[in-house]
Order: sequence, then C-alpha cells, then structure tokens
Amino acid sequence: MVEEPLDEIVYCRWHPKVETSLRCYQCGAAICSKCARRTPVGYLCPDCRKSHTKRFDNVRIYDYAIAAVVALVLGAIASYIPLLPFAGWYIFFVSPLAGAIIAEAVSRLTRRRQSRHLWKVVVAFVVIGSLPMLLMYAFGGIAVFMSGNARGVWSVFFALIHLPLVLGAIIYRMRLR
Repeated sequence: MVEEPLDEIVYCRWHPKVETSLRCYQCGAAICSKCARRTPVGYLCPDCRKSHTKRFDNVRIYDYAIAAVVALVLGAIASYIPLLPFAGWYIFFVSPLAGAIIAEAVSRLTRRRQSRHLWKVVVAFVVIGSLPMLLMYAFGGIAVFMSGNARGVWSVFFALIHLPLVLGAIIYRMRLR
C-alpha cells in the first residue's frame, strides 16, 4: 500500500466529491462515512463488504425447502399454544420459546448453513402454517366481543400476541447467526 502525503486531499472512491480520511482496512480504498461499515478491526468499503458477505452466505438451494417444510409444520403446531390451559400470561414465555425451538430446528436441519434470506422463508411459512388457527381466532374473537365475555376477550388478546412473539424470537435467533 502506498502512503500518501498528509496534506493531500483524498476523495471517496464511490462519492468523488466527498473528502475523507478513512480507508478500507482490506483493500486500502478511500471511503467516506456513508460508504464505510465499521468492523472490529477497521472500516470496510462496499466492494469488500459484498465479497465478505458472499463468503458467509453458504446455504444450499434445498435448505430453503427444508426450512419451509419445518417452519410450516412447527408453525402450525405452535399456533395451538394459546389454546392450552396454562396459556394465559405464560404466553409471554412460551411463545418466544416456541419461536426459538423452530429457529433451532431449522438451523440444525440445514446443518447450520447461513443465509441473509433464510429467516424470511421461515417467518413466511410459520405465518402460513398459523393461518388456519389465526382465522379461527379472528372469527371466534368477533363472537366473543359480541357476547361480552371477559374471559374470552383475554383469550383473543393472548392469541393475537402469540404470533408476534413467535416471529420475533425466530427473527432474533436467525438474523444473529
């Protein structure tokens, strides 16, 4: 790498009108603060970041199918959690646990291969697997609200809060890998 004099003005490779003093730690390109992505060892330019991401995106095409089937089945099973007798306020603990179990099952069955988009497949198929139960909650919830049954109103509340808790746990577990 050639060192430049300190008094020379350096411009960003991607934004030629922006002065900068930052450089990519991998290739040495001049980068502005808009382009730079901070890492534990320095800043990365957009080109090095793309090549860096591709190295860790090692999922096979059939892993998406595996993830879809597992998420569909386990999502359908998990959608029955609000109907369990102990559901109540425990839903705030049980639903994220169900999401973590789904994410771990997908991760193990895909041999822990990673992708930036695998979590989206899992979330979509958990929602699709939960649709029959969600429709039942929706139509049952209308009847409960019309009857004014207080216990029924709470059960509808727990049913509506269940899916976001499951999906949040899945997203948290799968995007951090």
